[in-house]
Amino acid sequence: MPSRSSRSSNVAALLLGAAALVAPARAHAQACCAGGSVVTPGRLQLHEDSLVGVQAKVGRVLGSYDVGGVFVPERAGESELDLEQD
Repeated sequence: MPSRSSRSSNVAALLLGAAALVAPARAHAQACCAGGSVVTPGRLQLHEDSLVGVQAKVGRVLGSYDVGGVFVPERAGESELDLEQD
């Protein structure tokens, strides 16, 4: 059975964590990955409260590697596209 001090410290930590999540705060730094690239990152202006960054990527697969690590090109007439979004 946990001791009384252990239980009260767990409750205090839970209440402190909940207060940190609920309390409004100003952002003073840029969030990671909030833009399409490092060259054009998203930055909040003083009058803005939030930012959403979206990135999409399309790539053509030219082949794959077998179990031995040897590159195997795709067969004639086959094609594969990779579609990614962040």
